[in-house]
Amino acid sequence: MLLPIRIRFKIGRIFMSLGLSSTPIGDGVCSRIFHAGVSDNLAEIKRTGMSVDQAAKFCIKKEIDKYPLSTDLETSVLIEWLCSGSHFI
Repeated sequence: MLLPIRIRFKIGRIFMSLGLSSTPIGDGVCSRIFHAGVSDNLAEIKRTGMSVDQAAKFCIKKEIDKYPLSTDLETSVLIEWLCSGSHFI
C-alpha cells in the first residue's frame, strides 16, 4: 500500500535533482511518469521484487519508451540521466 507512495517520493527526488518539478501536474512526460507510470507498472514491480530505487528507474524508463520521438526538454533531461548511469539520489 505504501509502495506507490515511496516510488513517487523517489521519482520526485530524482526530478528535483535534475531541475524538474518534484510534483508534476498536467500532461507532460514527468506527470505521466509520476502518476500513470507508477500505477501501470506496480504489478511488475511487486512481481519482480524491485527496490524503490529500481522501481523509480523502471517507471521512468518504461514511460519514456512509450514516446520514443518526444523532443521536449523534460524527456531530454531524463534520457540523458538514464544514459549517464542514472545515479540515485
